[in-house]
Amino acid sequence: MRSLVFAAALGVMTATATAAASCPSGPPTTIIYNIASLDYEVNNVIHFNDNPGCSAGRGGTFNFGTGGTSFGLNYGEPQQRLFLLGTAQDLPGDPEGQKHLVIFGASDWAQSAQGIAFGTLFPTVLESQLIFALEDAATGNGQQSSYDLIDDFWFNSVIPAGVTFGANASFSAIAFSQGLIIGNGTTASFNTPTAVPEPANWALLIAGFGLVGAVQRRRITAIAA
Repeated sequence: MRSLVFAAALGVMTATATAAASCPSGPPTTIIYNIASLDYEVNNVIHFNDNPGCSAGRGGTFNFGTGGTSFGLNYGEPQQRLFLLGTAQDLPGDPEGQKHLVIFGASDWAQSAQGIAFGTLFPTVLESQLIFALEDAATGNGQQSSYDLIDDFWFNSVIPAGVTFGANASFSAIAFSQGLIIGNGTTASFNTPTAVPEPANWALLIAGFGLVGAVQRRRITAIAA
């Protein structure tokens, strides 16, 4: 049974971006995130994007139920590096209310990260602090320190670690502290039409919201069924 994606707007969140002559520009692109399976609910999910040399940013937020779901985001240009970050709780063996950081990252990276502590993979940030920052940001009125911590993790930790996945690739959801894979999925990409889509095309997408800061103030918009 497919679960619904519940989206709540965070509003415009600070993002940094760079521009260069090598920017791989192109037409607006729609990315479909197909989550094939998810064993536990994942909340406070923020999505991140990076088109090297063009723009990078973050936006969201989403709550994913168990099972599978699909959602789509429109980007102002092609995207090469994507990932999502969220929280989960009450995994096997947990005391009630125990919280975990969840990364939706490249499948190969997630396989290699199984059984490895978060602090080993990302020694410059505490998992508990990042969980708090995600929960705080999801309120839509979070502290600036929360956004700063999320940005620091995204721009300074994630990309060098090979976490990101492409526009037509597989990804996995991995929960820390110890690296437990709890779900998987794939992305699909196609050029966003300028004409009004047919109702059948809208039906492909369940829900979503996204907004990104970029060099030319490009906007990420979500498509809802």
